[in-house]
Amino acid sequence: GGRMYAQSGVSFARLDVQTGAWTHLTSCPITASENSGLLSVGRYVYALGGGLFFRFDSVSSSWEALENSPVTAFAGMTYD
Repeated sequence: GGRMYAQSGVSFARLDVQTGAWTHLTSCPITASENSGLLSVGRYVYALGGGLFFRFDSVSSSWEALENSPVTAFAGMTYD
């Protein structure tokens, strides 16, 4: 079963694609804006905004601060 993640302000939630059920998660330390984004890779969701960079662990339901990004404004993130 797949999962999708969504953010509004600092509210952060996960959608179970199979059941259609939403689960509210630990608030994101970055406020969603036009210069922020989320990217899911395995068990982690990465959040980048205003140069701040965080990683959410979907197993422990916790955020970890990562090294700040040199990019403060961007149009999105991708995984390669």
